Amino acid sequence: GGGVVYNKAQINEALRYTTEAQQLEVVPSQDLIGHGTALAGIAAGNGRGSTNNRNRGVAANSELIIVKVNQRDRDYPRDIDIMHGIDFAIEKAVELRKPLIILLGIANNLTGHDGSAPLEIYMARRYDNWLLNFVIPMGNEGNRSSHTSGRVETGQFQTIQLLIEDTMLREYGCCIWKSFVDEMELVIRSPSGEQTEVLSILTPNRAYLFGEVAVLVNYSEPISSIDHQEIYILFQAQGEEGISDGLWTITIRGQQIIEGGYEVWGANIPDQGSAYTRFLNPDINKTLTSPATAYAITTVGAYNSATLQIAAFSGRGFTADNRVAPDLVAPGVNITVPSISNENLYTTITGTSAAAAFVAGSYAVLIGYGVYTLNNLNYYGEVLRNYFLRTAKRPNSYGPYPNNSWGYGLICLEAALLYMKEIADQTT
Repeated sequence: GGGVVYNKAQINEALRYTTEAQQLEVVPSQDLIGHGTALAGIAAGNGRGSTNNRNRGVAANSELIIVKVNQRDRDYPRDIDIMHGIDFAIEKAVELRKPLIILLGIANNLTGHDGSAPLEIYMARRYDNWLLNFVIPMGNEGNRSSHTSGRVETGQFQTIQLLIEDTMLREYGCCIWKSFVDEMELVIRSPSGEQTEVLSILTPNRAYLFGEVAVLVNYSEPISSIDHQEIYILFQAQGEEGISDGLWTITIRGQQIIEGGYEVWGANIPDQGSAYTRFLNPDINKTLTSPATAYAITTVGAYNSATLQIAAFSGRGFTADNRVAPDLVAPGVNITVPSISNENLYTTITGTSAAAAFVAGSYAVLIGYGVYTLNNLNYYGEVLRNYFLRTAKRPNSYGPYPNNSWGYGLICLEAALLYMKEIADQTT
């Protein structure tokens, strides 16, 4: 339905040229962000820009399918664009009759965190279509105060405090997820004292203008695949300035309560610096992002391999429906990666995407060994995932396992390979 494919021969031809202009004549596409290049380097880079290929990736002999998603002039690609990319990769793997690991270095915080987002449902349905593993980072919201939670009883009030300090912020969204059986009313108040009417399911769509900030509120209606209700709140700057900085409050009143619990997630905003948007009473649990809450995937958190400590930014589990996440943790602090800069061949990155790339490369090694050495076509999906969970390293000081920071422990590729060989030797 669109796009273009560049094959290995074309890419290698482009790489033979010395100038960027010559290369782009052959393959007129490049990574202008560097994130995808970095993750590909960790998972399967050949290290050719370093002495003795020292900076090679985990599975340096793997073949790569790189999908550059069409962002359509947006800051972030749509779910449907990501689905098209997944489709392409799976169809190509089926055509070539080869196993596939899909690494998605993406994060979205405005979901129910229970596997019910459209992209997550789609991934779960595609999971059984081929020799396939999805590897997803937990996200970097662990210490960004972008999640809060609470409980309200009938007739009781709870106040959520949202501090906006970034005066350049033009748009910010947050969502409240609660049970459909509970009736909750909201009132939103701006830093200047303006406030909404009492909002409820009987006022499902409302828009307000407080100064030069539009506040839009939507109560979702019941749908078949989701048993929770989303109350979505969007702040949009209308003038030249950003959203009014200061303390915004969301007051919740329990009108008729059966269960009473609620969760609130705010949009993930990267590189916020010292002044940033945050909840003043944050909950560090359930700070993983979507699609890390999907079913039938491997979720990966990050630890600092120099200090053997969990990274403060690494999203915490569990999922909203209480499934274990992360599954594993891998190195994710100051990781050497290929650079897109003309001045430097390598740079460093930090984040759970880097950790997920370690696991994706490790999956490729396991598949290569299991399928091509042990001649067993069953080494994919949950089978491979269980090898890593079984052989993970579990330091006593961070247990018991699984937990919402370390999951089942630290990935150990060597232990998984040895265990795979031991099992194969016993069964043959």
